[in-house]
Amino acid sequence: MRRALALCMCFALAPAAGVLAVPVPPIDAAGSTALSRAFAAFDRNGDGRLTPDEWLPLAADVAAFTEHAGVSFDRFARSFLELGPGPPSDESLYADRAVKQCEGLLANGLLERAVECSRETVRQHPACGGAWSALARALEQTGLLAEARRAYARSLELAPGDVKVRVSWAQSCARAGDESQARASADQALGAIATRLALCGHGQRREAEIGFAEQHLLMLVHGYLHVTRQLTRAAELIQRGFQLLGNRPRLVSAELERRFLQGEREALLDAVGSALASEGGDVRFWLLAFRGRVLSALGRHAEAAAGLREALSHPATPAEHQQASLDLYVALAKDGQDARAAELLRTRLGPAATTPASRRHLARYLAEAGQLDEAVVQLRAALGASAVDPTAWTELAELLSQKDDGAGRDQALAEALERCGERHELARELRERLAYYPPPPEDSQGE
Repeated sequence: MRRALALCMCFALAPAAGVLAVPVPPIDAAGSTALSRAFAAFDRNGDGRLTPDEWLPLAADVAAFTEHAGVSFDRFARSFLELGPGPPSDESLYADRAVKQCEGLLANGLLERAVECSRETVRQHPACGGAWSALARALEQTGLLAEARRAYARSLELAPGDVKVRVSWAQSCARAGDESQARASADQALGAIATRLALCGHGQRREAEIGFAEQHLLMLVHGYLHVTRQLTRAAELIQRGFQLLGNRPRLVSAELERRFLQGEREALLDAVGSALASEGGDVRFWLLAFRGRVLSALGRHAEAAAGLREALSHPATPAEHQQASLDLYVALAKDGQDARAAELLRTRLGPAATTPASRRHLARYLAEAGQLDEAVVQLRAALGASAVDPTAWTELAELLSQKDDGAGRDQALAEALERCGERHELARELRERLAYYPPPPEDSQGE
């Protein structure tokens, strides 16, 4: 009976996880007659699907229903979990593909195209919560905050249990400084993640659910680490991740990153060194790559470069290898190995920078390595492909300030101010910065 009550709790939580209806299994040659009777006991309207308003009133008697139908509780529970919300319809498949296209444009920094694509997707699939969420994220980055909030509200109405929608809304609230709303939405997303994990058993499906949970929890953590720099809140989420998923390598990496941002450099170096002495396999790449970052932050650039080269000899995803290559470039440049750094830029980093997002990413590392001219070139190329994001213009202004290009700096700040949209705090900051800088000399030339 304890297991029955546990499943009933999962049933009760299922709407928060997006498990809103489960298909009744058909009667087939494999002998699922009893199982169908067990499900049919809940299917009061006979439409072949179980909805919350049908099975929740009967949930407390689930064990009795399964016994009456002649099927074991374990088999009933396993079938419920394996069936999930049923096969997607053609409509939902088309909508998912369109949403993925919008998200790809957004990830690559093509904001204008992302907005256009998202608007067309919600026009064609107005009941798709993910489409409205993608539109909201694109609008938010272009500064159209009021419209973005309306799109978020619509996505939450359509998909209240969608983890990705909840995570996106939590990130948006955190960026806007609405921490109470951000925390509430993050907690709802974590609750839905926990429910999904409780609803899956073992094997490949559980591994897929764990991967899904880890991905979205890390999206929340990343926002607090790198966008709002609320390291205490990031620590809370990481600990919650450990409770749900155990010591997953990417979660451990996020915890190391948090400690790194808090300035725990020497202690981290010792901890990573101890881990490298005992760990092997897949985790060696990110241990070595992280050790290289710590060494570089401590000014030990030659050691950092050697460690990063070793990391790149281990298997990892293309994105992880690219990140390690960027760190290696900085270490080589700061160690005075200019020829090797230039070769790395020519052969690996430069050819990979093909989207506005990747060019901006590369520009940050070029600037960190002291290559301001090349950084400006990459950032201008990114803006040439997608010029609506005011933060990209602000980054250009900062680079031009370092180059003592007063006219170019002011032009970039003015462009950022023009593109702020409804970002009132950013607009105020930009006005203050423009007022702070003295006017450039008349003969000062921007690039």
